[in-house]
Amino acid sequence: MNKTASANSSNACKATLVALRSIFTHVTVWLATMVLGPLAMIFTFIFPKKTVTNLGYLWSWIILKAAGVHLQIIGAENVPEGCAVMTGNHSSNFDIHAVILSLRPHYYRFVVKKELRWIPIFGWALWISRFPFVDRQRSPKARRVMTRLQERMRATSMKIVMFPEGTRNRRPGMLPFRKGAFVLAIDLGVPVVPMVISGARRVQSRHGFTVRPGQMSITFLEPIPTKGMTYADRDTLAQKVYDLIYERLDEDEKGAPAEVSSINTKD
Repeated sequence: MNKTASANSSNACKATLVALRSIFTHVTVWLATMVLGPLAMIFTFIFPKKTVTNLGYLWSWIILKAAGVHLQIIGAENVPEGCAVMTGNHSSNFDIHAVILSLRPHYYRFVVKKELRWIPIFGWALWISRFPFVDRQRSPKARRVMTRLQERMRATSMKIVMFPEGTRNRRPGMLPFRKGAFVLAIDLGVPVVPMVISGARRVQSRHGFTVRPGQMSITFLEPIPTKGMTYADRDTLAQKVYDLIYERLDEDEKGAPAEVSSINTKD
């Protein structure tokens, strides 16, 4: 009985600590966004390239510290100078923090789903900082956004970060890839850099409130050149990137791979 009572007491204590850590992290996210978001909106007009990336770095650093997460960055030397399309797996909000912390020296923007634009402070800061918003339903407007994005990347040597799954995956493994990131890279003739993000799901699952301290890593694989490729190569490229990322996921995060035929090929 004593051992059972001791074990129950220990479990209750651990659950309480996890709950307190989770509350502390969510409050930190809210406060950091409320403070740094308006600063980004103000100073992005003065330093349009650096403001959002520097403040974003601080934002993500604060949140990971609050959550008790240590991030390991591997293969940073594989991120090329100039334009590139960065593609990675996506299972948690903490994926975004990993990317932000690892790409600080570079000029980049995430491609963001249009629904985020209306989130107070956060979405407004993204809009003013010129993050490209896209409609995931692939409307003609979304295609126009991607065309303008190509022109902007050519003019500024900006990198674009995209999660080809289209949304955070609820289960281990990866969802079938959408082809937009690969069409963009082929059209521009710029490399695709696969990113393998591990540990984010263990820190916080999709839509989960609980935040658990732990280890995360982001690994940049060697860039895949796209010069000489055509639109017809988009599916082969998407599958290659999918396979490279999948085979490097932690075993408990792999799940079942998507079949080649299920890679999303729609416009």
